[in-house]
Amino acid sequence: MKQKIRWIMLIIALVLFGIIVYCLNVGKIHAFDNYIYNVISKTISPVLTTIAIIITNIGGTIGVAIVTLLLMIFMKNRNHKKYILINLAIILLSNQALKYIFVRERPDINRLVEVTGFSFPSGHSMVNAAFYGFLVYLAYKYIENKRTRNIIITLLLLLIFLIGLSRVYLGVHYASDVVGGFAISTAYLMIFTVLIRQKLD
Repeated sequence: MKQKIRWIMLIIALVLFGIIVYCLNVGKIHAFDNYIYNVISKTISPVLTTIAIIITNIGGTIGVAIVTLLLMIFMKNRNHKKYILINLAIILLSNQALKYIFVRERPDINRLVEVTGFSFPSGHSMVNAAFYGFLVYLAYKYIENKRTRNIIITLLLLLIFLIGLSRVYLGVHYASDVVGGFAISTAYLMIFTVLIRQKLD
């Protein structure tokens, strides 16, 4: 049953990513992006902007590096630590490769922070979905206490969503960049975890 769910998630993620890429190539993604940004932009305020910047920094290079360092220090299982690093390296390189394949320019709208580089897929969304998504997998598989496991998984999934949302709120990514990043990382994790699950044990 678990294997069936995994394959369903993989197919859905790949189809979703494919749809976004197709719509991007034929210029039919703008209505979706504009609608989502118009909804989110109505909530812009100094307080929410500060919160969004904090969240987006958690998902930035320094934030992920700090979390990784803490995991390397406090996590006991060396094998898990090794695959956390491997996973992070793969997704970072993959995101850069995809950005240079699609070369989509960033939104020319009300940017609340300044960034550089290409837009699709969102690096924050793709990298954090894979990084924290892998931690979700480890928590699900190895934390025995059900209540603790559910709390950790819920918080990690919420963090992934909020990091992606913060990128659209701050005006540095289109919604399709974020959804595309989530989709391709989900597909990647389905494959990555199958390949390494026996080695993790």
